[in-house]
Amino acid sequence: MSNSEVHRVNDSNDEVMDIEGASRFLKCGTSTLYRYVCHRSIPCIKLGSRTLFKRTDLLVWLDQFRRDPVGFVPPGRQES
Repeated sequence: MSNSEVHRVNDSNDEVMDIEGASRFLKCGTSTLYRYVCHRSIPCIKLGSRTLFKRTDLLVWLDQFRRDPVGFVPPGRQES
């Protein structure tokens, strides 16, 4: 098993990634990701010395930094 393998969780569509896979997914360096883990600012799973990330957790985490353009009306909302 290589360090950058992506595993499927049984009975789920959620991917579990290691640090290298998560850094590729987030398009950031592994050192940046390790810093986020160290400061507990990113959701992760620690299994012994391994640090794992669920894809859905990372997407939710990313969404908190979302900035919509001025005048953006989300789908399903009417402009007043």
